[in-house]
Amino acid sequence: MPIIKTIVFVALAACGVSPAQTPAAADPPEQPPEFEPTEPVVKPTDSHWCCQSTDPKTQSGEGCNAFSGAIELINACAEYLYCEGNAVKHDGKVTCTS
Repeated sequence: MPIIKTIVFVALAACGVSPAQTPAAADPPEQPPEFEPTEPVVKPTDSHWCCQSTDPKTQSGEGCNAFSGAIELINACAEYLYCEGNAVKHDGKVTCTS
């Protein structure tokens, strides 16, 4: 029986496997330097809002409608809210989220 054990260890050593090495102990493969994520990176979109009232402390506004940010439209607004990044609108209230 000890000869079979010796033969198995010699065969494993010839293949480069040691008895102490297990799959859990193996290092994970490194990603190549040119690795790119498979999903596109989504960047926040700046948004412009024409509102009836705004609160600069909370970066929010009431009675808001989105627009393109053209200077003529900004000048026509009673209150203007600019969100650098995404915004949430619920029942006419807009809150900047970033």
